[in-house]
Amino acid sequence: MSSSPNQHVTPRKGLGQHFLVDTAIARRIVAAIDADGDETVVEIGPGRGALTRFLLESYRKVIAIEIDSRAIAYLREKYPEECREGHLVLLHEDVRDVRFDSLRRETGARLHVAGNLPYYLSGLILSALLDARQDVADATVMLQREVAQRLTAEPRTKAYGILAVLFQGLGMSEFLFKVPPRAFHPPPNVYSGVVRLQFPKESPIAIADTRMFFTVVKTLFGKRRKMLRKTVAELTADEETAGELFRTLSIDPRRRPEELSVADFAAIANYLTQLQRNP
Repeated sequence: MSSSPNQHVTPRKGLGQHFLVDTAIARRIVAAIDADGDETVVEIGPGRGALTRFLLESYRKVIAIEIDSRAIAYLREKYPEECREGHLVLLHEDVRDVRFDSLRRETGARLHVAGNLPYYLSGLILSALLDARQDVADATVMLQREVAQRLTAEPRTKAYGILAVLFQGLGMSEFLFKVPPRAFHPPPNVYSGVVRLQFPKESPIAIADTRMFFTVVKTLFGKRRKMLRKTVAELTADEETAGELFRTLSIDPRRRPEELSVADFAAIANYLTQLQRNP
């Protein structure tokens, strides 16, 4: 008798695999997804299917993206009927190569994403989701707790930085709950956190030019210990224009980036966009 593929789906350190084994946590993550039952959910990194099981119970169609061929074989054997009927679609791909716009065209609607993201790829995946925000309606994902906190941080806190401003300026982010190491096999050395990221069709804050918004956020936080007067002057090319910006927007040039609200960053970006368009 041949052995089950599950016996060979042991966590691989090189893939950053920490398989979720806590059923209650899996149920809680799936329950937090903001989608109707007749919609499609894209799962990133199903592994041995801790979330997949409950996604299949809750949603019309699940598209699971998995790089590990062992996990693909296991899920195909575990859910043969679901695979045949198209209820479960297994994509043997690296998530970094996935085109979310293509998946959206295939499904005919904006996507709902879920998953237990590998720590070492979380930054790249978050960046991909942000870039794909026209195709992705929301994402309910588990990350290292510190990363989850950076996504939802408020001004004047240590965690407040680029991630918080970008995801809160172009969407909405909410920290849902923390997950202890014992919920995984093998247990990681840190706590995890589940966040819900939502991307409305229109940004919650008016942003005239997204590229300028990115530039402002990354430039200012690139020198987060410096006062705004110096870093904004780099963006305006001269101190006189920077001074006019501060006066017009009623922003104290002695402040530092972590003291600005998301709306402040958007206002600076919009002011600079206007300058470009009307020099």
